[in-house]
Amino acid sequence: MQFCEISLYNEPSMSYPFWCIEMFEKKIIKIFLALFFVLLLLTASLASAEPLAQIERDGVRIVIYSDPCELKERVVNLPRRAEWTALGRVFQGCWTLSPLGIVVLFFDDLTVTAIPVSIFSQVREI
Repeated sequence: MQFCEISLYNEPSMSYPFWCIEMFEKKIIKIFLALFFVLLLLTASLASAEPLAQIERDGVRIVIYSDPCELKERVVNLPRRAEWTALGRVFQGCWTLSPLGIVVLFFDDLTVTAIPVSIFSQVREI
């Protein structure tokens, strides 16, 4: 069998043998399948409800997530989910990061707060 020198940058022309063009097409299909699986893995990792950051002070814990906000009927401009735990009760909420580096939060008990992003830390446990 002969050596075929078709690269991804040079479009195969009619001067190449048929088996050479077939090899080129198979190479393209493999690359697209690999990219598809990488995209699929990235999408699956984004779909999980991973907490982004937390703050814990004086028995109050606020955790912010990458998930969409669940309070769509009450809040339209805070796109991400938050959770506030205080005195054994858990409140659902929403949050966004302002251009000034302030995390703005709204919770289902009608609490509204703004906390500098620098106060949040990495989530160690849920």
